[in-house]
Amino acid sequence: MQPSERVLLSEEKPMQQFLWKQFEQKSNTYLIDKIDSSEMWAKIITVCWEEKKIAEHRARKIRFYSLSAAVVILLLISVWTVNYLTNSYIKVVAPVNQKIALTLPDSSKIWLNAGSTIRYRKEFRDERKVLLEGEAFFDVEKKPSHPFRVYFNDACVEVKGTEFNIRSDEDLAEITLYSGRIDFQTEGRENIEMKPLERIIYKVKERKMEQKTINTEYDWRSDEYRFVDKPMDELVDFINNYYKVHLEIKDPLYKTYLFSGNIKKTEKLTDVLEKICLTMEMNFKHKGDTIILY
Repeated sequence: MQPSERVLLSEEKPMQQFLWKQFEQKSNTYLIDKIDSSEMWAKIITVCWEEKKIAEHRARKIRFYSLSAAVVILLLISVWTVNYLTNSYIKVVAPVNQKIALTLPDSSKIWLNAGSTIRYRKEFRDERKVLLEGEAFFDVEKKPSHPFRVYFNDACVEVKGTEFNIRSDEDLAEITLYSGRIDFQTEGRENIEMKPLERIIYKVKERKMEQKTINTEYDWRSDEYRFVDKPMDELVDFINNYYKVHLEIKDPLYKTYLFSGNIKKTEKLTDVLEKICLTMEMNFKHKGDTIILY
């Protein structure tokens, strides 16, 4: 029995009564009638408490050394982890006001938007994984035996060889596919296969997702808008909003035409209209404050 257990037992009232009777009965037998039994009992209790204090002191020492050892182990693991990540990964950071382009060891290309970061292992050819913070455009080399994966927040995109864009922060992730095929993956959900000109908007904290088809996309790499099969009436709305003008289509049939092409962010309105007319075999004219396509 441990000292602390003996102390607890001695403090129980039935045990105290039993021990007291033992002292009273044995005092004559062992000729200790001159000894104050109350004093003896007090000494026994004192000894028990001293043993308890010693045991508690030892237990505190053991806990202290155990805790110290655990802290040292955690520190060693942390240092090892930092060194491992530092030594095993290549980190690329785009300056706050500058976009950069780089080519990975497998010849895949990445355009990194300003202020964004990617990391990948030095042994990249063996396992094609990229960790993204921010926004990047990917042009991935097709290698069926070595899938290409991009990790961001708590989600992942697995690539089969394609062009796509990922924009991610703490609250929202936006994945846009231009060509090829990718699988969107996140914990607790089945993989979602994306088709060209599809976009997934993933709300990180709410774990909600929206998938939709697109026909307009701003390409931050070249500062231009990309249109794919954009209905002409929607293109007219875009031009009116962007250039703050009043553009109309005279013939209703033209509104159903589909436009594919790029418009630079800095491009002049006249140049844009000439490009549209050349592509769609149309003309334009000014009528007061209105521009008419016909």
